[in-house]
Amino acid sequence: MHLLPPKLRQCRLDLHLTQEDAALQSGFSQRDISRFEKGRAKTIPNDYIQFLHKQGVDLNSLFDATCAQARFVSAAGPAPAAPAPAEPRIVVVTPDVAGNRTVPIVNRKAAASYLTGYQTQEYFEELDALTLPAYLLRGSGQGLVIQVVNDSMEDTIFEGDYLVCRLVERGQWHEITDFSVCVVVTDSRGVQVKRIKNRLVRDGLLRLSSDNRRYPSFNVFPDDIHQIWQVAFLLTANLPNRADTLYRKLDSLEDTTTDLRELYEQLREALEKIQP
Repeated sequence: MHLLPPKLRQCRLDLHLTQEDAALQSGFSQRDISRFEKGRAKTIPNDYIQFLHKQGVDLNSLFDATCAQARFVSAAGPAPAAPAPAEPRIVVVTPDVAGNRTVPIVNRKAAASYLTGYQTQEYFEELDALTLPAYLLRGSGQGLVIQVVNDSMEDTIFEGDYLVCRLVERGQWHEITDFSVCVVVTDSRGVQVKRIKNRLVRDGLLRLSSDNRRYPSFNVFPDDIHQIWQVAFLLTANLPNRADTLYRKLDSLEDTTTDLRELYEQLREALEKIQP
């Protein structure tokens, strides 16, 4: 049983709002509010969570599976109604009673339309979801699982692999460490899985590189970037035997050494024959 839907209903009632009132103030439809509160939505959009936060709802209690009811930050109760924020809608992870996190899966097909669809609730309603243990996605931030659609990160990440990601808020982009693997969503290049060289503070840009050297590096600028998702875990069916690769190289080196030794013996014998 999920605790979040009844908490959403409790918050709305504590704010003395009907579903129609909540829909009008948050920018969603009455049908959306009903689906959120009945647990029929796979995910709850970040816009709606932020709407409740602006009304004074304590988000920690909202997402804490050990809290039976959501609390308000102010002891005076709900804050005055505020207009909905004008930020793009982003889905958030949904916890169950055990604290496990359910996150949407963006597969190959969905990835092709992610740039145009990620701001709509309907886009995420069509996606499958994956339930993960709470310790894999700590906190109450946004999570996403995305499937890799090309070989630009081989031999580290393979086409068809799944990446479990955490959203990096725009104000934290400058904190991304060099060589982190991230999913970067831009206007100019769509969805890209790359290693990042963070040059935002020094040069005002990110340098994106592939592990597959056939793909050239390139720069992206903040005004071109929609989202950055940092890869936390890799789900893969590809298990390359790196030790086997090392053994093959060693075996090849031994063969070369043997060939050189035989060549040396042949040269030595030839020199002995021509010496007086």
